[in-house]
Amino acid sequence: MVAFAACGGGAINDQSLPANMSGGAVADARRDNNYARFGNGTPAEKLRWTFVRGVHGGLLVPPLYLDRFRYALLTDRGELAIAEGDTTLHRFTFPNGEHPYPAIAADSAGTLYAVTTHGTLHAVGPDGAERWSKNLRQSDTNAILGYSQPLGMTDGVIIGTSAGTLTRFGSDGNPRWSVQFGAGISPQICHVNGAIVVALSHNDYSISDSLATLDAGTGARRSVVALAGVRVLSGPAVVGTATLVGAARRADDGTRQPFLLAVADGKEVWRRPLALLPRGISGDEFGNSYITGTGTTAEFTGGVLASFDAKGTQRWEKFFESELGAAAAVSGGYLYVVSRREGRMGLFTYTHTGEFAAFVPVANLLGVSSRISISPIAEPLLVAVDTCVVLRGVN
Repeated sequence: MVAFAACGGGAINDQSLPANMSGGAVADARRDNNYARFGNGTPAEKLRWTFVRGVHGGLLVPPLYLDRFRYALLTDRGELAIAEGDTTLHRFTFPNGEHPYPAIAADSAGTLYAVTTHGTLHAVGPDGAERWSKNLRQSDTNAILGYSQPLGMTDGVIIGTSAGTLTRFGSDGNPRWSVQFGAGISPQICHVNGAIVVALSHNDYSISDSLATLDAGTGARRSVVALAGVRVLSGPAVVGTATLVGAARRADDGTRQPFLLAVADGKEVWRRPLALLPRGISGDEFGNSYITGTGTTAEFTGGVLASFDAKGTQRWEKFFESELGAAAAVSGGYLYVVSRREGRMGLFTYTHTGEFAAFVPVANLLGVSSRISISPIAEPLLVAVDTCVVLRGVN
């Protein structure tokens, strides 16, 4: 299992959460409700497809496992399904024409949490029945809000909004605590060692963003670290002993200058310039980080994968024909990213030392259109089984 802490996923307990990363999609109008699994610490040389019967629409997220056999799926037709193998056991349809955002979380009891475009947080039991729902919108304004990925805890969920509200709800739907910040909560929320870590963004290059750490049980603030002169673009992700964010500042000529920042013990410990606009951050058990994104010059706008050690020294970097919009998936001793090679979209596998291991082009995926855009997902299961990597399908 990768070393950095949970970012918007399911949970076993408040002290040890599995890592979870979001990414893009694999499109196939004929087989839209299927997914492929591979990995378990091996190069991706072939995919094993699973077609899920009884699910309507394409999958918005990879399977989120509730135990060794059952898993949850979220679709673009407003459904949350609980399945086993290739069969749907239960299906919940979001009411009033609501559609879920592409993020799902689970607590230790198997209750599932998803936020809809109406700004409603829904809690659905493992039997497919709704337990409760909460309106996250502000009652005194018509402002459009953004929402973080839900973060599952032992007895509920934590959710943030672009209005700066961070709330922990219990499994019964009652708020355990709620904190109001003066800046919006970034999409990813991390949990490590009993603390919650969030990036606070003003979405304005003229105002410095910050990184806040709170007690997971009470919501009490432990520290707020100003990230001088930069706006957060990706993260936070806890890798080793530090919390990493990808950020950028606006230069005098109007261009963006990206950086990778590390925060530990309530202060910024290092900052390194990047040759890419950071889109995703991954890590391994040795404290090495893997940053994905796009080139920053007019001469090169393709994808970049760069690795840094725990002290911020760059280890290696790789360049790709098309941008890397999702974080690299980390499974065992390998990394997985999706880009083009000689015009063909496919899945790349590299070792942690940056050595090329395999490439699976789209043409090798049976029944998949060449027009697809795919991204890998690192999806550690919530029980003691091997980590797998999932390609998800949407229509």
